[in-house]
Amino acid sequence: MKNKVTETVLIPVPIMATILSAILNFKEFLMGGNATTKNIVVTTVYIAIWFLVTAIGIINKQRSIIKYCSIFWGMTLFLILLILLLNTTGIDAGIVDLFIPFAILLLGPWFGIQQFAESLQKCEILITLIPVVMFLATFVSLKRLKQV
Repeated sequence: MKNKVTETVLIPVPIMATILSAILNFKEFLMGGNATTKNIVVTTVYIAIWFLVTAIGIINKQRSIIKYCSIFWGMTLFLILLILLLNTTGIDAGIVDLFIPFAILLLGPWFGIQQFAESLQKCEILITLIPVVMFLATFVSLKRLKQV
């Protein structure tokens, strides 16, 4: 019963955080420019919520929560890498347009990180590292739970 209650809370909260963060960062994300204090706070809270949910799932050995977080971090990582590839290769903008809604939803919340990077490349590295670490943590946790 405890796991169902935890799942009932832990699954919608990060989804709401993602949507709300994308909305709150949308204007600055769309227009470019420097991140504001609001963007930094939104990004920090967004990342903290996802870290917390991931950590709770791993600590409590809740396979469904870990799998949920693994899918999220994997999708975020995939999208970041895809956008990096498209930006560096200059592939047709029509293909890029297909991913705009996903970029707004999954990358918009990260906009505040740019305040901590000196260049776009360093920002992209920072935004890539966190999902890599989190995806690997969830992947390893799932593998360990499978062995138990």
